[in-house]
Parts: sequence; C-alpha cells; structure tokens
Amino acid sequence: MLERTVAYTTMRHQFGRPIASFQAAQHIVADMHIALSAAWLAARSALFWIGQGRTAVRETAIARMHAANAAKWATLNAHQLHGGMGYVVETGLHRWSERARVLSTLGGGADIAASWLDDDEASRAAVTERLRRKDGR
Repeated sequence: MLERTVAYTTMRHQFGRPIASFQAAQHIVADMHIALSAAWLAARSALFWIGQGRTAVRETAIARMHAANAAKWATLNAHQLHGGMGYVVETGLHRWSERARVLSTLGGGADIAASWLDDDEASRAAVTERLRRKDGR
C-alpha cells in the first residue's frame, strides 16, 4: 500500500507538478512509513521473545495495537492521497481499507489488547508475590 501510494503520488500531477513534490503529501507518506515501520518492529519484538520461549503477552498486545492502528491510519491517508481513485475497485486500495477495518476489530478491538497488558501485569505481580512467600520475605 505504501509503495503504491508513493508511485501514485509521483505519477499524478496537480498544478503542473507531481503531488509527491508537495510538502504536505511528503509528510503524509513519511508518517505512513513511520507508523507501518513501528508496527513491523513491534511484531518482530514479539516474535523474538516468543522465539526465546517467553509468553510475550505484553509484546504481542503492543504489536496487535500498533498493527491495527497503523493499518487503519495508513489506508485512510492513502485514500486521501489517491483522491477519488482510492475508491475505484480496480485500484485495490478499497481491499486494503476493508482489511484494515476488519483487523482493527478482529479478536476484539484495542480495548481487548489493552486488557492483555493488564493480565500480564497481574501475572507478573502474582509470580513476584509467590517468590516473596517462597523466600520468606
């Protein structure tokens, strides 16, 4: 989606120049890249900890929240840069928007992922308490 948006803004001209040359469009594309990269890095972090044998509830929740927000936000901005072309079925952008919408609610919204963070804190506190009792503190 990001590559397609960059290609489209480079190709589409307005006021005699590509819309990619406008600073506002450049900022939107840069923000899309940052959001998608942050989601990718959060997912890689979760995978790393899972690969190390950890449950990684916190990292998974963070990755889930980043991915859902980044996908939804990036597709909305892609639509803005594509203008009316973003709604034409042949461009495929509508499919990405639909997937982002579904992803943001699949398995529960951000509130469900946030509750995973609460559960992780509760389980850490329980383990800490058990260790304290075991050590006689």
